[in-house]
Amino acid sequence: MEEAGYRAGGDNHDIWVDPLNPSRIMVAHDGGMGLTLNRQKTYRQFVFPNAQMYHVWTDNQVPYNVYGNRQDGYSYRGPNNSRQGSIPLGLWHAVGGCESGWAIPDPVDNHIVWSGCYDGGLQVYDLNTGHARDVRVWPEAGYGWTPADLKYRWHWSFPIFISPHNHKRVYVGSQFVHMTEDYGQSASQVGEVIKDPNTAGTLETIENQVEFSFKLNAAMNELVITINEIEEIRKELEELLVEQRSDREVAQKINELEEKILKVEGELFDTQLTGAREDAFRNPMKLYGRISALASDVGGFGADFKPTNQQVEVYNVFRKQLDDIQIQYKKLIDEEIPAFNQFLISRDLELKLKK
Repeated sequence: MEEAGYRAGGDNHDIWVDPLNPSRIMVAHDGGMGLTLNRQKTYRQFVFPNAQMYHVWTDNQVPYNVYGNRQDGYSYRGPNNSRQGSIPLGLWHAVGGCESGWAIPDPVDNHIVWSGCYDGGLQVYDLNTGHARDVRVWPEAGYGWTPADLKYRWHWSFPIFISPHNHKRVYVGSQFVHMTEDYGQSASQVGEVIKDPNTAGTLETIENQVEFSFKLNAAMNELVITINEIEEIRKELEELLVEQRSDREVAQKINELEEKILKVEGELFDTQLTGAREDAFRNPMKLYGRISALASDVGGFGADFKPTNQQVEVYNVFRKQLDDIQIQYKKLIDEEIPAFNQFLISRDLELKLKK
């Protein structure tokens, strides 16, 4: 736990504002949780004993050591056991690279560790000296650039592979395969990542599949945005109902509007979900789940082929359903909610629905 100034954290994901004390705010982020008691003038950080580790590797020492890279953290190396009865924090240390890469020890010289990072970052870490040397294949920052304009394109967690035949021969992968045999002093391009020669798919059919996947993703994003907006409206209605519970006419209007909103949301998403696996059998799957299932089938079992005529036909059915639901939602936004706000004005009440 530490004071951290005004910053809530990094890569923030969730926020909670105390409804009884709005100066008290909690923000969950990749590094833990930030808590402010003075409306974000200062934050106190809490780090929890959990982490998102990208990869795990081990060396061949006895007892062996464990290596891994942590989201929004560092690379780590630590023993799998300790004579202290536990593994204290002091036995862990960084080994170069950063949050997203692999940390792989040389199988012969375990004091040498190859550790990666996003944007093609690559370091060789020497455990004997505690020094890390940057040996990235092409030291050109690619932030913000269109991939087509870059010489090499790097995955967030690009692969690193040490040859089992020659431990000094190390491969890393962009859209090409690169190799070094002198600890990164030089690197040669030894191959290009190409289409699997055993697949029946052509470049054209793969492009068709990618284009179709983009359509499915766009539909799911549209659904999520609409669901989130509806949830915001429902939250505002709930708060208003608490304030106006004693006014029967206002409460009735709120309930009537919420029924209309729930009808639209219920077409998009199962509002009765409990989190149990039996949910799938209790109610018919709604539109979000059905489009997600179609996207899973297309991406998981047809990545090298263009979508089947049946998949396209089913997508068109779902697209028509989503368009019809959006018409209903637009009517809520353009007609029902303004009418409700006018009712509140007629009762000399403050406007509560922002949408």
